[in-house]
Amino acid sequence: MRYSPPQRNTPPPAASPMVDRERAQTFAQALRIVLQRQNYYVPLTGTYLLPQLYERVRAVDGQGIHINTLRAYLRGDTLPSDGKVRLLADALGVPRGMLLYAAGYLTAEDLPHYPGPYATLENIEADMREVEALPLMPETKARILRDLRSSARILTLLAAERAQVGYATEPHERERLVESLIELWETPAPPPPPFTSSEEAREAMRPTGAPAAQRQGQPRPTTPPPAPARAEAGANPPQKVRSTAR
Repeated sequence: MRYSPPQRNTPPPAASPMVDRERAQTFAQALRIVLQRQNYYVPLTGTYLLPQLYERVRAVDGQGIHINTLRAYLRGDTLPSDGKVRLLADALGVPRGMLLYAAGYLTAEDLPHYPGPYATLENIEADMREVEALPLMPETKARILRDLRSSARILTLLAAERAQVGYATEPHERERLVESLIELWETPAPPPPPFTSSEEAREAMRPTGAPAAQRQGQPRPTTPPPAPARAEAGANPPQKVRSTAR
């Protein structure tokens, strides 16, 4: 499959760091499950075959995704762009919609507007022009156009970078997407990648008093540590030391 730059590039709305963090963690879990299914995860050592994954991705776009970036995706430290999500889906041979949904670029609210069989962006845009010309009530026209715009946005997310002209959705694509999502979230995810030797070495060189990075498998702190407790009311105050100097 040849890749070409997307013709339409509508940036997603900005999300808060906390939302991005949650999306990154959810995508990381989904990606680890997919890699486990495709034997890129070695349970005996708890490692992922990232060099092989890099080569598989590079075979699709000619560039690949750096191994450190792949590791950050698997740990939930970084949320990939929608383009990188599509690239990973194509390289792994899984539905684009499944990984786009796992990364939060598609949501449950999008499923009712998921394009039907053989839908193309050209057909949807033609439908919008036809609706604009129909003598409909303003409220009815606005609702239909809103639904069509949602379908066009979804199709743009699904079809970007595809070299084929007139890309269309497949029959029962939405039904298969829902089934794949159910199967995905019913599968236990393997743990994130362990720290590498270089990461351990950097951790050991941290200055004294610097916060240590959380080891894999341990929860990251989500709240600051509690402040030192104040003296309770009624407690005896510290006694002054009487000077012996005369």
